[in-house]
Amino acid sequence: MSPSITCEFADASKDHSALLARFEAVSAELARVKDAAADMRLRLEHFTGPAGPQARMKQLEAALQSMQRKYESADNRAAQAAAQIQDLEDKLGKAEDEVLSLEGQISILETELAKYTS
Repeated sequence: MSPSITCEFADASKDHSALLARFEAVSAELARVKDAAADMRLRLEHFTGPAGPQARMKQLEAALQSMQRKYESADNRAAQAAAQIQDLEDKLGKAEDEVLSLEGQISILETELAKYTS
């Protein structure tokens, strides 16, 4: 073997060793990144999963909307009841006026009747 071929083998061996070391370093970094990604996925799942804060927030929002609908319904029923009460008060006022009018007529009739009976 000639010295140039030996030198080429030595250079190739060094290149191979350097590439192998670089490959191992990159593989180790990739494994670290994969572990970090898995950890982040777990953290994200904890936050966004069915028992996480976002799910609870959505449940609370749904419960709030339900309560708002119930409140609006109760408020509408209260407004209807208030209108019915006002109608009944108006009718009662008219009935009281009619009673007063009838009492006045009865008083007049009693006065007229008293004139004829005395």
